[in-house]
Amino acid sequence: LEKVSMATEVVGLFAQTTLEFTFYNPHPLQLSGTFFLPLGPQQEVKGMALEIEGEFREAVPVEINKARDVYEDVVRKNIDPALVEWSRSQHFSTRIFPIPAEGRKRIRIVLDQDLMLSEELRRLVLPFPQVDSLPVLDLSVKLFGEPGGPMEVSIDSLVFAATRAKIWQARQTLRYTSFLPALELTLPSFPTHKIWVEQGAEGEHYFPS
Repeated sequence: LEKVSMATEVVGLFAQTTLEFTFYNPHPLQLSGTFFLPLGPQQEVKGMALEIEGEFREAVPVEINKARDVYEDVVRKNIDPALVEWSRSQHFSTRIFPIPAEGRKRIRIVLDQDLMLSEELRRLVLPFPQVDSLPVLDLSVKLFGEPGGPMEVSIDSLVFAATRAKIWQARQTLRYTSFLPALELTLPSFPTHKIWVEQGAEGEHYFPS
């Protein structure tokens, strides 16, 4: 694993994360591999794409036994396939073939998740790939509709700045990163607004001007 790009957008209680993984094969022969990604308790895979001839092609969900048969068939024809297995568990895996000799292969995964609520706070937890060391980790987090940045960030160097009204963004490139379990953000709860309603003489309700 040579590089990971993680781009997350947060709107209210919902977050979507796009992960792009770049694998490098330094050997003179093409390789195949199996990739595992741990998922957080609130995360759900919404899309996956594999790089084929320099362009991403979106995956199509099919029944698991048929998928395996198709995978083995296209491998025999030396075509780029990807077999993704995800059974609503906390682990996502895909088989990748081929990773070209002295070349690179990219995959892209899109995750949706709900923010966790605790003591009137919102928490976002984004698990990282479980590797001992990662040459390049590109992070991008964008918050929409927020009056301010996060109250707490698990990576001190990830600094948020306002780009427009109620839009906050942070970008950071980490190199040769040792193992990090996850990126965690803590956001305040939404402010509550009082709505005044008046009752008329006949029991009707209306909003005072």
